[in-house]
Amino acid sequence: MGSARNYRNVNMSKIIIHKCLFAEEINSILHKIILEKSVNEDAGALMTSWKFFTDEFMIVGNYVLNFIQDLNISPPPGKTSKLKIVDLWGQLYRFGDYQISHQHHPNDFSFVYYVNTPEGSSPLYFDDTKQTIFPEAGKMVLFESWIRHSVPKNQCEGRSVIAGNIIFESIN
Repeated sequence: MGSARNYRNVNMSKIIIHKCLFAEEINSILHKIILEKSVNEDAGALMTSWKFFTDEFMIVGNYVLNFIQDLNISPPPGKTSKLKIVDLWGQLYRFGDYQISHQHHPNDFSFVYYVNTPEGSSPLYFDDTKQTIFPEAGKMVLFESWIRHSVPKNQCEGRSVIAGNIIFESIN
């Protein structure tokens, strides 16, 4: 489980849900990019590359970085307070696509940003907390990377998300 549970200023063991105000102006562009660039078969869905640091995706990534910084979370021992996005990708869920239970440790934080959520879009399920987060375009879900999560079989075409992993940079 690692040092991700040892933050002093905020209890991040809960899942943070936040509505992003820029969704209406950018989600159609993001969805189009995800449709075009999600060509890699992941365990249960199509995805872009893991390191998809385009200007458009970085709008979401930088927003999440600023959001975390505003939480004033102390870094674990041996790390600085400087945050860095190490992975940023898009995923496209077709009918029947899913994600098995997994986690993103040793990263410090992970997030999912909902881009396109047609009726029948599967929720994000957190195994440890038994929380189900229903998708809504513009919703960002932030959580510590050690928390196991999954996506049940999708019941529509075109559910798309941007996801990422963030770390506190090491001192050395």
